[in-house]
Amino acid sequence: DYSAMESRQSDARNKVIAPVFKRLGIIDQWGNGLKMVAEEMKSYPEIDLCWKEVGLSFQVQFIKKNYQENINMEDSADNERRPAQYTTQHTTQSTTQYTTQKLTEAQNMILSYLREHPEATRADLNSHIEGITVDGIKYNLARLQELGLLKRVGSKRYGYWVVLGENNMDFRTQIELPVGLPPITHAGQILMMGSCFVQNVGNFLKDAKFQLDLNPFGILYNPSSLSAVLIEILKRKVYKKGDLFFHNDLWHSPMHHGLFSGPTLESTLQNINIRLLQVHQAMQKLDWLMLTFGTAYVYEQKETGKVVSNCHKLPENKFNRRLLSVEEIVEDYTALITEMAARNPELKWLFTVSPIRHIRDGMHANQLSKSTLLLAIDRLQQLFPERVFYFPSYEIILDELRDYRFYADDMLHPSPLAIRYLWERFSETFFSSETKQVIVAVQDIRRDLAHKPFHPESEAYQRFLGQIVLKIERLIGKYPYLDFQKETELCHMRLNP
Repeated sequence: DYSAMESRQSDARNKVIAPVFKRLGIIDQWGNGLKMVAEEMKSYPEIDLCWKEVGLSFQVQFIKKNYQENINMEDSADNERRPAQYTTQHTTQSTTQYTTQKLTEAQNMILSYLREHPEATRADLNSHIEGITVDGIKYNLARLQELGLLKRVGSKRYGYWVVLGENNMDFRTQIELPVGLPPITHAGQILMMGSCFVQNVGNFLKDAKFQLDLNPFGILYNPSSLSAVLIEILKRKVYKKGDLFFHNDLWHSPMHHGLFSGPTLESTLQNINIRLLQVHQAMQKLDWLMLTFGTAYVYEQKETGKVVSNCHKLPENKFNRRLLSVEEIVEDYTALITEMAARNPELKWLFTVSPIRHIRDGMHANQLSKSTLLLAIDRLQQLFPERVFYFPSYEIILDELRDYRFYADDMLHPSPLAIRYLWERFSETFFSSETKQVIVAVQDIRRDLAHKPFHPESEAYQRFLGQIVLKIERLIGKYPYLDFQKETELCHMRLNP
């Protein structure tokens, strides 16, 4: 639409060179160049002129009108004699080969780097690929996506790149997320318990200022231990000396993680009971109870027959190890869900299965264990369709991210990139657009506070801190349940050193 150009001055892409070239008479700064080209092209009716803006540049194409027609005429006789499958393969291969040959050196370098580093950012590409600017990186990424050679999975912040195969195939099984689940908001109270996997996701929720109590007994792995400690929370159990044992110079609780172990009986009991009282008081107000099962294998004390949460390196001959049945888990949690529903009718349960493989059990035994957990959760969903929900973290890691580059060095735990991607998928499932906006605002404040100035005493930095305080006050004014006490105190401490 050249008439649109005449209504305003064209956008000079290089603000320094354009005025100089204008004075030298080399260019016309008013955007008549394309009009002149179009006028000249009238002398060549067999060629079409097309142009479009792409990123920070624009493309001009000269297309011969009868070029495709000639190809079709030449191939038509052969195509009639060839099977449709051959024709499709031939066309795909030809197109792919043509596209690959037309890639620039920079684009090939970008694809090569992203194959090995799918989590790379634009800044990473810019620092590892010489001879290309940040704007060039941005343009070439967009171009490669247009060509169908590159795909972005997830968000800009937590996603990753997928380099597509020569036949434009994406060798990845994308898990369908559950729909219609109740939303999770900052106003709700959340209790999360289970394996170290729930600890990772819970840390994201805590950083985003959700009202969260995370693993009040420490990391627990099996469903039986989790149900036992939930009953202790409900009944407000008070731990005494007889509930602990002394081993390797520390006092331990068989129902708690080693983080609660201590050198003295008094301090250990105090830490356990204070934490238990805190979570007991919050139980009546809970909106969500999120549990992550790690394994269906349990260790029972031979003397008491009780399932323990942690053996604390006691001799193995003091325990019997066995696999829970689906029926045991379902019976246990049916009673628990029913009792808690009577106390808190609004409570919703979210179950997940940890994708971390327990290779000590053996690969086959690990599969049996995970299958038992999945079957039990599915049965509970059928029994309590309005209360019990499931998030497919296990499937996302093992199927959608079926590649060892998404695992840590031990090849068992998900890598930080995989955890961030899982958080992104969790956000897609449970967060409204308003909740996501609050998370972004919280992240902005955290990023501002992490800034390390060269001159902390400067007036500019003092104004910067003042702006952070204003951001916090505005956010709390709209969402009074957000806890920014530590951040506010830090700002005032830096303002008044």
